[in-house]
Amino acid sequence: MTTQESLLRLLADGQLVSGEYLASQLSISRAAVWKHVQQLSDLQISVHGRAGQGYQLDKPLVLFSQESIEAAMNEGARAAMQGLDVLWVADSTSQHLSKGHLASVPGFHACVAEYQTAGRGRRGRQWFAPFGDGICISVGTLFPVSLPNLACLGLAAGVGVLRALQRSGASQVQLKWPNDIVAGGRKLAGILIDVQGETDGPLKVVVGVGINYRMSNAVAKDITAAGGVEPVALQEMSEIDGLDRNVVTGHVIEGLYQVLKEFSELGFDAFFQEWNDADYLAGKEVTVVTDSGSVSGAASGIAMDGQLQIKTASGTQNFLSGDVSVRLAS
Repeated sequence: MTTQESLLRLLADGQLVSGEYLASQLSISRAAVWKHVQQLSDLQISVHGRAGQGYQLDKPLVLFSQESIEAAMNEGARAAMQGLDVLWVADSTSQHLSKGHLASVPGFHACVAEYQTAGRGRRGRQWFAPFGDGICISVGTLFPVSLPNLACLGLAAGVGVLRALQRSGASQVQLKWPNDIVAGGRKLAGILIDVQGETDGPLKVVVGVGINYRMSNAVAKDITAAGGVEPVALQEMSEIDGLDRNVVTGHVIEGLYQVLKEFSELGFDAFFQEWNDADYLAGKEVTVVTDSGSVSGAASGIAMDGQLQIKTASGTQNFLSGDVSVRLAS
């Protein structure tokens, strides 16, 4: 554990802590404590120094705990998990897993990070996740052979995340094609799939998930200013008081494990109806924007191969995941 991590864990409860106590616990000078406090700003963490009194975070943090995350998972998921990397800072959790060894189904490897320096969203967009406010998770596995409808894995993963968020008290969440979880149209979570390997296998598959656990008004404004969908935080949506960030993380990892296992055995058929039942866009007038233009019409669910179906004046048109973006018609 680095000095920076140890310092933040001592401050995490949001209480005022004296510089003398911090120095004694970290075995460094009070001047060194001050320098480490200043460095926390690199992680966008605000610490207030009070002359003669000590240091205090502007808000408490619930830091990741491997023990607590694993305790929230069922026995089957814990047994199948070949490793759980709990990182302080990473470029992205998906990149971390993509560089390492992955077990084959039903085994899997998981990674979480307190802070990502290069978190990715769909179509190369940045994923905003201030330190301690987001839940950044990736789960990876190795499919020995290529699977039918692999392009639908992101949709299936959405079902797994939806289940986990519902367990976490967010009963009003829905799926927005192709890879978002929303509440009242505001974005709560996003999913990104990375696949490496040969066409006939083996395939290294990493499912990355970013969840807004809590969010300040300033960060919400930054997201919308950058062209993102208006966000919402899980703490705002959940019906559970004192929702634990580690418990949510354990639920999501378990949900993704179950999706990878079921998808390898049954394909997308196992998730098709559940996805359509939670479809946020169903029946709404939408505009689909592609590189070649735009099409407007009424969203009418997804086809068995995961394509979005749009009813237009000239008939139904289907759109492939990854090639289009969807916006509600104005």
